[in-house]
Amino acid sequence: MIGQARIKKLGRLALESRKNVIIVGPSGHGKSMLAREICFGSVIILLNPLPPMEILEYFEWNMPSKFIVCDEIHSCTKQDLWPLFMDNFMGSVLFTTTDPHKVIEAITTRSLLLELDPYSLEEIQSITGLKGQDGEVISKLSRRVPRVARNLGQLYRNFPENIDAFLEILGVREYEGRLLFSTEIAYLELLQDGVKSRKSLMAALNMANFEGVELGLVRLGLVEITDRGRKHVKI
Repeated sequence: MIGQARIKKLGRLALESRKNVIIVGPSGHGKSMLAREICFGSVIILLNPLPPMEILEYFEWNMPSKFIVCDEIHSCTKQDLWPLFMDNFMGSVLFTTTDPHKVIEAITTRSLLLELDPYSLEEIQSITGLKGQDGEVISKLSRRVPRVARNLGQLYRNFPENIDAFLEILGVREYEGRLLFSTEIAYLELLQDGVKSRKSLMAALNMANFEGVELGLVRLGLVEITDRGRKHVKI
């Protein structure tokens, strides 16, 4: 996995000390892949984020690995079962989450919290395999989100046209000095019309990827989210 060298080092040091780890970062940033890499490829993956209490003894006697990865712990409805498992497990648990505020204190106090670093332009270009102007444009469009950058890079390589033609195909145009997708422009125009709440925006836009659109605009500094709703920030 490209990038996150600091997190890899800290995570492995934590495992060597038999500590538990919580990896925090937005969706699409490779948290699950990073957790597996930190475990040196030797890991038990839990698709359902519940502790395997019933096989704890089996783990201790039969498994060469002492690492467990629990993806998206904030979505677990029975988080209170984890602390007992963590106190009795001789290895380390690596949790991933997009929302650490929804993880109970009994888990966070037993774990080292590692928040992903932003990806650099060079790292995104390495992920896409695109350099120069093409790599820079794809990096901007992806908002430096690795998964999005990888998908856009693959899509771009399937088109023999230049980057301008590719942007036209995607429906990207310049808006307030930024290259924005049509969905992002629609979002901003709704804010200008006075639509503020998340529920109202989702209903008006009817987007399957509402969170991705919103996060991209927040990263660009065009949207600010407060207790009172969303606000269009003029640059």
